[in-house]
Amino acid sequence: MRPALLRSSLLAMVLGLASSAIQAQMRNFDLGSAFDAAKNLVQSQSVGAMSEEEELAIGKEVVAATLGTYPPIRDPELQHRLNQVGVWIALQSSRPELPWRFAAVQSETINAFAAPGGTILVTRGMLNHVTNEAELACVLGHEIGHVIRRHHIAVLQKSLLVAAGASALSV
Repeated sequence: MRPALLRSSLLAMVLGLASSAIQAQMRNFDLGSAFDAAKNLVQSQSVGAMSEEEELAIGKEVVAATLGTYPPIRDPELQHRLNQVGVWIALQSSRPELPWRFAAVQSETINAFAAPGGTILVTRGMLNHVTNEAELACVLGHEIGHVIRRHHIAVLQKSLLVAAGASALSV
């Protein structure tokens, strides 16, 4: 959304909320919910404009929380191989400047996931499932794609928009 259109939309929403508040003075109107809806709408727009530094900070928090649940596999040779393949692929991407990191984690689930900012975690179950380096490269490339396209930012933005919609409906 263009900045001018965003400002106009926000102004219209604030004016509409103010008008509703005035009309509902004698009725049971939850002004707090109205402001929550407006706040979530504004936050969803600012998430879309998140800087790389903010993305990296969020990524560090996500990785720290994830490693608390799924600790890294203590196998230096495996971790080195994973990073060797992953970094090579990431350096071919449109965001080679990110501090790319790859780690194998303890979980029998067949999965891999990307954190904001360039950390990719691959479960033991996934590593047991891939049969060669080419398959591993496909898994890592898929996860690298999520980071490059900033899919985690889009998910966060959508969740804030849903929260804004729910707050607006509760008003």
